[in-house]
Order: sequence, then C-alpha cells, then structure tokens
Amino acid sequence: MLIILQLVAVVIGMIYCVVLGKELYKGFSLNYSYIAKLSSIFLVPLWIEGMIVVLLCGREPMMSLAAIVSSGIFGVLLLSILFGGMKQIFGQKWLTIIFIIGIVCAVVTAVFFIELTENSPARNQFMDVHIMMTLLIIGCTIPFAGFAWVLSLLKNNQTSHIAYVKSNKIQHYREHGLSDSDIDFFRSQMAEAKERIENSEKHIQAVAKLRIIETRHNTIDVAKQFFKDIVAEPERLPQAGVFMNKLLPSLEDLTAKYVEISNHVAKNKQTYLILDKSAATIEKLCESITEQYLQFHQSVYNDLDDEIKLANKNLSKANDTINDDVDSLVDDPFAFDDFE
Repeated sequence: MLIILQLVAVVIGMIYCVVLGKELYKGFSLNYSYIAKLSSIFLVPLWIEGMIVVLLCGREPMMSLAAIVSSGIFGVLLLSILFGGMKQIFGQKWLTIIFIIGIVCAVVTAVFFIELTENSPARNQFMDVHIMMTLLIIGCTIPFAGFAWVLSLLKNNQTSHIAYVKSNKIQHYREHGLSDSDIDFFRSQMAEAKERIENSEKHIQAVAKLRIIETRHNTIDVAKQFFKDIVAEPERLPQAGVFMNKLLPSLEDLTAKYVEISNHVAKNKQTYLILDKSAATIEKLCESITEQYLQFHQSVYNDLDDEIKLANKNLSKANDTINDDVDSLVDDPFAFDDFE
C-alpha cells in the first residue's frame, strides 16, 4: 500500500513538472495566478495522500515521497503568490527571473529534505518539511521585496521629474501658440530630427575623413544648437523646413553610406572616386546646415546691425557736440567757466 502511494506521489510530481515547465517557457509573459491555481490543484491529492501515510505509519520513521513532492509544489505556490504580488505592485521584469530561479531552488530544497527527514516519524515529517519550506521562501523573498521597493521609489522619482519636465515643455509650446495637434506634430518632427543628428554623429565618428569635415564646419554642434533654438521657438518650425526635411535626412543617409563603403575590404579606383564625391557632397551639406542656421537667426543679426548703426550714429553726434564746444573754447578762452 505504501509503495503504491509513493509511486502515485512521484507520478503526480512528474505531471506537475511537465505542466509547470510549459508555463515557465513563456518567460516574462508567464501567469503567476495560473501557476498558483495549478499548484493548489496538485497539492490537494498529495496532502490527502500525506495524511493517509501519517495515519498508516504514525510514529514510524520513514521517507514519505508525498511529503517531499508536496513541499516542493507548496514552495512553488508560495513563490507564485509572493512574486505575483510583487510583480503586480512594482511591475519589474527582473522579478520573473528571480521567481524562476526560486522555483529551481525550491525543487532542490525539497530533494534535500529527503536526506534531512529520512529517519523522522511520518507524523512529524509532513509538517516539518512544509514549515521549513515556508520559512526559507519567506526569508529569501524579503530582501528581493525590499530591493524592488527601493527601485520603485527611484523610478517614481524619475518618472515624476520626467512628467514635470514634459508638462513644462507642453506649457511652453502652448505659450507659443501651438494647439494640441500642433504639439503632437512638432514633437514627432523633433524626435525624428534628434535621431537623425545622433545617427549622423555616430557615422561621422566612425571615419577619420568625416571627422575632419565635421571639425572644419562644427556641424554636429551647429545642428544640436539649431535643434535647441527650434524647441525654444516652436512656432518657427516652418522656417527650419530645409534643415529638418532635406539637410538632416541627406546628412544621415550619406554619412551612413560613406561608412558602409569605406569599410569594404576591397576597393578599386571607382570606389575611391565615389568616396571622394560623397565626401564633397557631405561637406556641402555641412556648409548648407551652417547657412540655414545663420539664416534662421538673420533677424537677430539684423537687430544687432541696427543697434550698431544707432550706437555709431549717437556716438557721432556726441563727438560733433564735443568738437563744437572745444572750437568755441579755442575761439574764446575766457568762456572756460561756461564750458560744460
């Protein structure tokens, strides 16, 4: 009778491992509540079997496979409840990895219980293995729960800061006359432009020839500043249309192709001619970006020029006044007391 019960426990454990393995194969998309329900279903017959073994053997020392298998499944049940709750609260994917590792550890621990409780009375053995498994799992889970809590605090602070910055940016766009649809369009355009600038910078840094061209025109810094200036005055996006829609895409595309061709192991005369033509075109693009930047700020330069002209005009008037006063003083030295 006991042998049959032991075999039944082994069969139940094997079936459980197969079903559990299929769920764990899903990785990060596994269902904690499903694993908890699955474990509960398989625990019922094992606990019934364990109680039968206790009734049959009582205080007799023996190794109860039903107790060992049920302790392993019970460990998985506890892990699925604890980590399922943490995943729902904190939403951190790394908890799934720790959960799977915990399942492996629970199974290994259950196997270790075979030697630990081999000579224990059947009545004590069933309770002991479940109590030890409970204490081990709770004790090992607490540090991970604390770590997940700390990470969630840091993430919430960062999210709050990002939300605050985003809110300020949206308010800034609205103050410059952009509607909600305009803001969505503007942000998509700027996100694309940012990606193009970053890709172009990466391509340029990959080849010495492109680095020389970029250094000569300071193109990346100009493009980044151009980007910031557009964000500062979003209503002027149409004035930067050439930069956004023509120059940046062309620069990204040409630099990428230049890097690809220059990395070819074998090159012939035609290859070098293509590289030279591409480099010349890239240099023209760099010049055009600078020109577009200057044109975007032309009103500032015009205002500065007007200020300079006005200052020179005022300075000229002041000099004429001083010269007239000096001339009158020379003509009449005794008028010194009246000179101001």
